[in-house]
Amino acid sequence: MPPGPLGQVLLDCAAKGTSGLLRVTGEPGGVIDLADGGITAISTPGAPDPEAILLRSGRVQEAGWSAAFAAAASDGRMGSELVRRELIGAGELEALLRLALADALFALAAGQVDDCQLEQSAADSLLPLQPAAEPGWLLAEAARRIQ
Repeated sequence: MPPGPLGQVLLDCAAKGTSGLLRVTGEPGGVIDLADGGITAISTPGAPDPEAILLRSGRVQEAGWSAAFAAAASDGRMGSELVRRELIGAGELEALLRLALADALFALAAGQVDDCQLEQSAADSLLPLQPAAEPGWLLAEAARRIQ
């Protein structure tokens, strides 16, 4: 069973192949980036974003991040630029992004969800997961953690 009303909204978006931003109000609240029904990124104050994870862990040094950012952030190639510069491997980056999504969805689902509003705005995440994660998998992981 998906965690609460957020789970149902995400499953509906997956079934319809929705793209856009899902704004979740509540505590902690956040924004979920959707692409063709899948989840590519989640921003919430309840969980660290991939940038914070990479930099705080020391996996990617600040100088390397800054150089990759300057070269690629404006056109959405940050992940491929990090890999091209050998700051992180492609598989490691994908695993980190999937875990960051699982942590962020857990934070949203375990918190208080007041409302979910879909916007047709284009996602502008710095490090989107490609291909997108299936909402069913993320919801099952959130439910497992909540239990």
